[in-house]
Amino acid sequence: ICQQDGSTTYLVGKYTQADYETDVSKESTVITYTGGDDNRVGEITLTCSKDDPGTATFLQEEPQLTYNLAYTGKYGCLVWVSTGTGSPVTKPSGGGGSGGGSLSLGSILTIVFFSLLVVYFVVGVIIMRFARGAQGTEMIPNRDVWISVPGLIKDGALLIVSPCRGQGNYEKV
Repeated sequence: ICQQDGSTTYLVGKYTQADYETDVSKESTVITYTGGDDNRVGEITLTCSKDDPGTATFLQEEPQLTYNLAYTGKYGCLVWVSTGTGSPVTKPSGGGGSGGGSLSLGSILTIVFFSLLVVYFVVGVIIMRFARGAQGTEMIPNRDVWISVPGLIKDGALLIVSPCRGQGNYEKV
């Protein structure tokens, strides 16, 4: 943050020395910037107003060399963000965001797919080993199908690419 007084510019605070304090009940965050020239400090209060594009105002210099500013608007709204530690933190939202920490449909389907694939292989190996007495690679369920998968993928890719290369040998109907 900078302060301009006539032709002189002062550093009020550095973003690398910022402190955040959130009041969830008021939907506001106070960011305090320190490390300015002559021990200047900048305090910005962010307040949520979801339909307002936003306005920033200088409030006062109280105490001396501490500059209080306020921003009210959609970019001051709080959004819950998962930190991966189990305790949520907040951040300014930018007016949108989905909030919540739930998984997307694609994530859920991927987890279900790979879970079922693991169950398929584990149960298949157990059945092949103990019910049919198979050993080694014979224990893989539907082994011949899994061995043919790479070739089938190659054939499918060539089928898709060959018309683009003009290599199709089809006769016009």
